[in-house]
Amino acid sequence: MRFTPSPHHGLTVFNLGCFVMGITLMTIGIHYSYKYVEPQQARTKARSDLLRAHLIKKYGKEVIPKVFRNPPHSTIDSDSEVSSGH
Repeated sequence: MRFTPSPHHGLTVFNLGCFVMGITLMTIGIHYSYKYVEPQQARTKARSDLLRAHLIKKYGKEVIPKVFRNPPHSTIDSDSEVSSGH
């Protein structure tokens, strides 16, 4: 018996090409996403420190909320006490 090519062979190649292109674009996007995470975190921390310094200078340390005085990994329990996320 002889193998006959499918009439949809071109469509299959096109679909595979689109799939490979999508995977390639997603990989590039993930790469750039992780590449620029550290500088973005540094800018966010610098902005947070600047705002904290401004609020302390303007209102004093007692006025700043507890969450803002603690590191970002801290969470507030139901008793409104601040605890670390570990």
